[in-house]
Amino acid sequence: MGADRYLSVIARSLLVLLIVLFASLSHADVSREDIIAGKAEITTSGVGALVNVGTLKVYWLTRLMCEVSVSTAALIDFDILVRAMPSASYQTIYSVACDYTSPAGILLAASGDLTTIGPGATGWFMLDVRAIDSVQLKAASGSSAGVTVRCGGL
Repeated sequence: MGADRYLSVIARSLLVLLIVLFASLSHADVSREDIIAGKAEITTSGVGALVNVGTLKVYWLTRLMCEVSVSTAALIDFDILVRAMPSASYQTIYSVACDYTSPAGILLAASGDLTTIGPGATGWFMLDVRAIDSVQLKAASGSSAGVTVRCGGL
């Protein structure tokens, strides 16, 4: 292999590595240890289109309680996704108003419709997370909202 071709392969590999690194930084991962210790907090600014706010590692936990605070602009969407094991893909289990206003399944309780939390307002939800590896939260607003999620669990 010539030196130019070798350098081209290295440059492409570095580009792929940077893309993967950037993608992994686009949302926060929160460990179960931080959730148990009450130190789990994710803050995302500039939420416009539906974005991944954060991923919560909940394996070996039974309950997860999260508070969702919104600044500057109201939410127009809030989704809860789960996966059963690290090799599985995330599945959206709650995403529309009636999911939150009439909790069922692993959603034990919610403060109301989380898809329309207004600026300066706070909502909350509680999940039964037995048999779940991780929970992913996604949010969207019509404008650029800031979203803060604080979680605790046992």
